[in-house]
Amino acid sequence: MGIIRLLLAISVVIAHSNSLFGFNFIGGQFAVEVFFIISGFYMALILCEKYHQKENRKHFFSNRILKIFPIYWVLLILSLVYEIANANLNPSPNEISLFIHPNVNLNVFSFIYLIFTNLLILGQDILLYLGIDVHTGLMFFTSNFHAFSPPLYDFVLLPQAWTLSLELMFYFLAPFLTKFKTKSILFIMALSLILRFILYYFGLNHDPWTYRFFPTELFFFLSGIIAYRLYKFINTKNINKWFVYPFYGSYVALIAFYQFIPHNRTKMLALFFFTIILIPFIFKLTKNIKIDKYIGELSYPVYISHFLVIDFLTHFTPINHRYLSLIASIVAILLSITLLQFIMRPIDKIRQKRLIVSNV
Repeated sequence: MGIIRLLLAISVVIAHSNSLFGFNFIGGQFAVEVFFIISGFYMALILCEKYHQKENRKHFFSNRILKIFPIYWVLLILSLVYEIANANLNPSPNEISLFIHPNVNLNVFSFIYLIFTNLLILGQDILLYLGIDVHTGLMFFTSNFHAFSPPLYDFVLLPQAWTLSLELMFYFLAPFLTKFKTKSILFIMALSLILRFILYYFGLNHDPWTYRFFPTELFFFLSGIIAYRLYKFINTKNINKWFVYPFYGSYVALIAFYQFIPHNRTKMLALFFFTIILIPFIFKLTKNIKIDKYIGELSYPVYISHFLVIDFLTHFTPINHRYLSLIASIVAILLSITLLQFIMRPIDKIRQKRLIVSNV
């Protein structure tokens, strides 16, 4: 599923820059939610097949941390260095430097919270439900963070990491959720969907409630668990790969040409339905293809680095805006290859060694 995962990451790059020769793929919101489905699938897969022994479960959380945080912290440092350099080379009245804002006096609690959430990711999604009083520095709840300036995500060095906060919350729940029977999973999914309808009914049909609220996004993570259970069923069957290839190609085409398909609601439902149904088959087809796995590993660093790359290209290069998404994607991929080679590869060896030792 590596090609699909990278296409989703590039969809987010496009959403935050400009179209790629007229293509927007599936957009940022749907790309994130498809990522959540895939994450649910992979977590169910590794918990049931890699960490299925009780003594291995203790390594699940630590190995997830080793998977996410090293690259995150490297890019956090790079973003901090870039921000300081940008503030000195290109000062503006709206520039933030080390949490110092010309229009906001942060109080101690707000300052500590922002430091904590920048370092440890958890709580970054909560910032999207908060505003800040520019006079007192106190944070307060709001149903629409767009109504207040400056938004609190301005104080986050990697603002796209709010999705990782949701991912981490799911990781905490995943070892328990994967033990539930399918009926129970479907029941929780129904509750999550009902909650979404209730929020819409009461007017919370806008960002951040549409795709950043964990209780309603849990539906997608749980869909991934259902997809894994379908994979367990088909994995025992002898399915001809030539039967899967047309569906794989059709799904890639759905992502690439999504914007040109009419009937928004119908195509949205089709996107999520076919994601859940086809993931098991596509994974079975591609799981032993090394190059596909490597391409998939690029998706996380591409996603978490793309804001920094786009901002750098916009401020410090004479790039033609027409080609911003293309060049940003290429630069993010090259940066990701470097991060994988020098950061993730050595750490992955440690992760695998820990698991092997625990099985001895």
